[in-house]
Amino acid sequence: MNLDERLDTARREYLEHPWPAPATTIDTPGRPPTRHRWPLVGVAVAACVIVAAFVAVNRPSPGGDVVAGPNATGSTSSSAAGTAALGEGLASSEAEPAMPEVPAGWKLIDYSDFRFAVPADWQIAISRSCWQPAGDPTPTGVVLLQSSPTDNQGSCGPQHPLPASVLTLVGGQPSAFSGEATTVGTLDAVRYVGPSCSPPTCPHNQYLIDNAYVLSFTGPLEGEVLATFTTSGRNRSLLAGPAADRNGWRPVSSGGVTVEVPSSWTMLDLPASYHEERNPDGSVVSQGGHINPGECNGVYFPTRQGNEPTTYVGSSPLVPSCPFSTFRDLTPADGVWIRTVDQKHPASLSAERSVQVGSATVTLLKAPTQLTVPVIDLEVKTRDATVLLSIGVGADPSVARTILHSLSIV
Repeated sequence: MNLDERLDTARREYLEHPWPAPATTIDTPGRPPTRHRWPLVGVAVAACVIVAAFVAVNRPSPGGDVVAGPNATGSTSSSAAGTAALGEGLASSEAEPAMPEVPAGWKLIDYSDFRFAVPADWQIAISRSCWQPAGDPTPTGVVLLQSSPTDNQGSCGPQHPLPASVLTLVGGQPSAFSGEATTVGTLDAVRYVGPSCSPPTCPHNQYLIDNAYVLSFTGPLEGEVLATFTTSGRNRSLLAGPAADRNGWRPVSSGGVTVEVPSSWTMLDLPASYHEERNPDGSVVSQGGHINPGECNGVYFPTRQGNEPTTYVGSSPLVPSCPFSTFRDLTPADGVWIRTVDQKHPASLSAERSVQVGSATVTLLKAPTQLTVPVIDLEVKTRDATVLLSIGVGADPSVARTILHSLSIV
């Protein structure tokens, strides 16, 4: 089959099985609204290299990004001299601790340096004033998270009565805390010892964990919920632990930097998804396509029931108008976003640690403190490019760990 025949086959396969992610539309004020479901198909250019019956097909996308085709061997697609594994240099030799047992039917939450579980009907409100019971029946619990006592994700009002169980986790206030040593799940903690009180004027117990966050709990299931607390999926994936089976994974590259991802994951070319309609005078009528991960709610890889994780390649020029939401979904999820950026781009996150391999520098960026699921954020600088890589960490941290360890550069 020649190149044109392969491209025709690929186009037909896409039309029969298009990528499932929904499109976003922004309409120009004063114009009738238009919604587009833009086909996520980039211009494909295939290059075949036959090495011991191995065939790799690469598809470049705008911005210097390359999505590589299936790799049946499970190894990095490039075997040229000078390829160096970089991700393992950022990992710790400390062993990943055992995961606490999670009651059946509960959901995981990843926030800051913590992972814990709560009943599936509990909701995460962006602030106390924005708690508005949603669902039928009314949720039996709420989680309130703040990076500091003054952090206010939103103000809604009027305030509604809280449900029976309330878990509050507030950072930035260790100085005024003292008590007795204890544990919360797998974490060392200090239990506050102070004047006796009873709900609803104060929580049953308060704990200082990670020497930075005060955990308060009111209502039933305190023991069961606190027993699930452990270090976050992001932290776990950076520790020494099991690796996922890379057999059949495919490489994805941008700016000369490559990682491998499961071949079953959805591949989304962000620049190719962008579409706009213009008037004869050149003014924009409407824009459509997929926004960049985390653009609206800060969550890079939202969970979608029944769908495979997504690998995002490149950056979208679409600037959305984001709806306001009073709740957050902080369910840990797998995913990858790789993109080449301007070499002088301003750093949005500070460095946690770096490794130097040859002329390349790989920097692990600190997790943000905002209300979002922590991911592994990396900056890779080479002589020719600066590449940003974000790796989502799902329920099983070994997947993200394996993706990180597959990081390589020629």
